[in-house]
Amino acid sequence: MESLSKHPILEFNPDVMVTLRGRYNLEKSGDMDKAIDILQDWLNQQDHISNKTFSRDYLERTIIVQKGSIERAKAAIDKLCTVRTLLPRFFESNDVKDIYKTIYGTFTQVILPKQTKEYYRIYIPQILKNGFDSDMLFKTLQLAALFCDYFNAIDYCDGIIFISDFTGVDIINGMKAINIVDIRQAATVFLQGFSVRVKAIHFISPSTAIDLFVTFLKTIIKKKLSDRIHVHKSMEELHKFVPKELLPVNYGGDLKSLNEWSADWVNVLSSEKARALIKDIRSNKTDEKYRDTVQFNEQYMGMAGSFRTFTVD
Repeated sequence: MESLSKHPILEFNPDVMVTLRGRYNLEKSGDMDKAIDILQDWLNQQDHISNKTFSRDYLERTIIVQKGSIERAKAAIDKLCTVRTLLPRFFESNDVKDIYKTIYGTFTQVILPKQTKEYYRIYIPQILKNGFDSDMLFKTLQLAALFCDYFNAIDYCDGIIFISDFTGVDIINGMKAINIVDIRQAATVFLQGFSVRVKAIHFISPSTAIDLFVTFLKTIIKKKLSDRIHVHKSMEELHKFVPKELLPVNYGGDLKSLNEWSADWVNVLSSEKARALIKDIRSNKTDEKYRDTVQFNEQYMGMAGSFRTFTVD
């Protein structure tokens, strides 16, 4: 990959490719191509991965997300293909408009256009009003999976900053809508399948009930990630961590509103080009009858989710 293609929403820091390649010791001419060749050769030998049509650009992005480690990139691809096969309901819908029929007006999700100076993206999943149920909440997880599949193919960054405003949300009643199985499986899909690198999690709420939610969340995620959770009583506190010029007006920032960004993303993700890209990416799954059962047990039986009932025909 020589350069990054212009995107209708996303902006890239001018030096992002050079900096991240250098950060992970792949800055010399030909280094990245050699790494991609090794990864592709490995893919060609994996009989249990049923579709191996990963673009070289996709493989480069995977290597960058895995901090330049080819071995970690192999594991990441294997896990994501496996998760798509064993937890297929998270990947059932490729139609963002269909998802929004269920959640419109109650939930939204956006990735903001600008990268931080550290090359992070800002992701905002937002509850817009109370009164949702577990089915609606699961639809938001399907939307998040759709976003992740798309971003794995088109973005170039060094991680995600997660921000959500709970001001005005009835946190206790909202927690009653949580299906614990869905949430634990979602942790597997996003943290192990997609290998999402979360640099920080910011919650905004003046309510003490947010502490109960954070305590629950910490039972699902690892300590390393739970230590990155920050709770703020106001937007002004958030601005000490995230510059206002990178945030939407709803978050006291300089960018247009969440609703406007959400409408832009619906247009992008529902385009013929994006839907074809996501469909192609999601065809990369596993056929477990070609994988050794012992190998599967060693690699996946400890994953939250879980796959303990899985058997190979």
